[in-house]
Formats: sequence, structure tokens, C-alpha cells
Amino acid sequence: MTPTLTALLCLGLSVGPRTCVQAGTLPKPILWADPGPVVPWGSPVTLWCQGTLGAQSCSFYKDRSTEAWNIPRPLEPGDKAKFSITNVLDLHAGRYICYCVSPTGLSEPSDPLELVVMTGYYNKPSLSALPSPVVTPGGTVTLQCASQQRFDRMVLTQQGEDTSPWTLDTQPHPGGQVQALFRVGPVTPSHRGTFRCHGYYSDRPHKWSPPSDPLQLLVLGAADPPSPIRNKPSSENVSPLEDHTAVSTVAAPQPQDHRVENVIRMGVAALVLLALGVLLWEARHSQRSTQGAATCRRDPRGTQEPS
Repeated sequence: MTPTLTALLCLGLSVGPRTCVQAGTLPKPILWADPGPVVPWGSPVTLWCQGTLGAQSCSFYKDRSTEAWNIPRPLEPGDKAKFSITNVLDLHAGRYICYCVSPTGLSEPSDPLELVVMTGYYNKPSLSALPSPVVTPGGTVTLQCASQQRFDRMVLTQQGEDTSPWTLDTQPHPGGQVQALFRVGPVTPSHRGTFRCHGYYSDRPHKWSPPSDPLQLLVLGAADPPSPIRNKPSSENVSPLEDHTAVSTVAAPQPQDHRVENVIRMGVAALVLLALGVLLWEARHSQRSTQGAATCRRDPRGTQEPS
């Protein structure tokens, strides 16, 4: 626990007058963000702190902040306390922890939560697949995230449960942009899905650009439902960040072969035409036989000639 946090706890959360409670009496709580730790600028988010039995209240603390974030919050049903932000701004971005208090002391601080704000001050980057977003199993594809802004870090995300973004340092682009190249492979059906990328500056790691337009990676012959990526894009600079999700996925196209179906259809059509021809021939032959018999019966000479 940092000296600053310890001082805040002693000042703001005391059991009685001039009494600083002892930290570490309760197990550390669990901290998470709803709907997620990556939030668009101006959107709402709620931080939840899950305490333990015996806790009376929990508090939220934002690292390196002069704001009064350590105001105690009463527990709700389920031993949870919440801190709601109705309109997320840049100043809300940062690292958070929470702790809970009981009559006997304080809990250990929770694991930190990195709250990222997709600020409106940046432009969204572009994302493309090289050489193509349609990939065969076992092949490789490079996802290129590029921007006119001079970001020094870029983040690649994939839609799916239990997926984490990956970050890379940017490099100069021949067109005057900066880019990050995420190499994916060898490709399997599990790589199929929707990707986006963000840019940010390393001295402001909790402030990302808006996401790029979605890129749908299609794997030929992938019949199973899309699932999170299992082989991370390879790079020496790859480092995982906090989990978050994106938008819906699109299934890979399935190649169809209609040759057998066409042959069957042609064979059925030929049989139908042959049957019609036979019926027409029999009908015509029967008609001629009937006409010949009638001619023989009407011959005035009384002789019967073949028709």
C-alpha cells in the first residue's frame, strides 16, 4: 500500500476520533467495471467493489488524483458497493483500486482496474488486412493499423469472450503515417472474427483513440462458430492489456460445388422429355390406326385395302 493511500485511509476512514484503523484485517475485495473498462467518451460506467462478509462500506481510490475519490460508499445487497459515472470524461481515465472497512479494520486493496477512455480528441485509425482478409487455414495475414496522428502505440482487439487486446510500438509509414503491423498465423478457424484497432500515446496510456472501422477476418472452410483468437499476433513488443469486447462477428463463407446437383437436374429433365416423346409417338400411332380402320369400313367397292 502506498504512503499516499495509507495517509488517505487514516484521514478519511477512522473507526473513532484520532484512531487510524489497521489495514489488512479483511480479504481484498474484487473491482470491475460495467459494461467494461474501455469506455467511449461521454458514456456512463459503473465501478463495482465486491466486499466480504463483515464489511460495512467500501471506497474507491484513483491513483495520482487530487479528486476526493476515497468517499466511502455503503454496501448494497450482495456485499457490493458502486461508484457511478454518468458522463465519462478524460479526467476519469486512470488506475483505480477499492478497499472495504469494518469495525475491526480495513481490507487489503483490490487488484487495480485500468479504466480507459476513448477520447474524442483523437481521430480513429484505419485497419486493413495484407494481403487479403480472406485467409486459408495454415496461412498468415498481417493486420495493419495506420493513422495520420503520430501515435507511438497501437492496440488490436478482437470480439469474443476472454480475449485481451495486444499492443505494438508504431513505425513510420511510407505515406507519412505511422503504423503497427500485427502478424497473425498460422491461421486456424479460431482466428475468424471481427477486429478493430486504437492508437494512443505512451505518456497517456489510458486515453485511446476511437476504434477503427471493423475488419472481418474470414477463414475458408471454417464451419465452426467464431471463437476468441488463440494464437496472439506475433511480435517482440506484444503485451496484454485489460479485456474488453467489440461488435458482432460474421461467419466465413462456405465454398459450394453445384456440379453434382446440376447433373442430377439435367438427367431428370432428359427423362421427362423422353417420356413425353414416347407418349406423343404412341398417341399419334394410335390415331393413324383408327383412321385406317374407318377408311376400310367405308369402301363402296366392298374390298378391304390396307390403310
